[in-house]
Amino acid sequence: MSRSVLPSSAPEPALFRDCPAVALLNSVSSRWVTQVIGALGELGELGTLRYGQLSRRIPGVSRKMLTQTLRGLERDGIVTRKVTSTVPVRVDYELTALGVELYELLLQVKAWAEKNIERVDAARCHYDARDDLRRGERPRPCQRGLVAPTRAVAAGDAHVRGAVVLSLGEDGERAGATRPPPSLAR
Repeated sequence: MSRSVLPSSAPEPALFRDCPAVALLNSVSSRWVTQVIGALGELGELGTLRYGQLSRRIPGVSRKMLTQTLRGLERDGIVTRKVTSTVPVRVDYELTALGVELYELLLQVKAWAEKNIERVDAARCHYDARDDLRRGERPRPCQRGLVAPTRAVAAGDAHVRGAVVLSLGEDGERAGATRPPPSLAR
């Protein structure tokens, strides 16, 4: 079933079409999948881990979620599972060539996130403050040291860091500093 909001006569965008690529993208972009791939990939060629080692490397994952995630990754050909008949049975997991390729892509996404986290934080702060003001509420404090804009500042599309107002351009880049709004200058 399609989730598109376009009229039925309009062509559906490829990204929203029910297709194998979208289904695969959804399965490899989950929280636990990226953490399992990261845990195995950061070991490089020595990237073999036992179940318990994986579990300790991924904080907060339940046994059930880790098992489901590993089974899905094995099914998709991203992880191999090797069972050694010992007492107790030893089960090792490692990335396949396909998994290593995906790990390298995830490293690029991580680099993008690290490069742009401040811009995203500023956009979130601005959005949340604007939304709070629209509802008539006091803007909530922002994370990572940002302070939510006051009514006067929010109307002017600016963000506050400490007591300095940073105006942001349409692309989210810092356009320049201005004086603090009266509500912060007190």
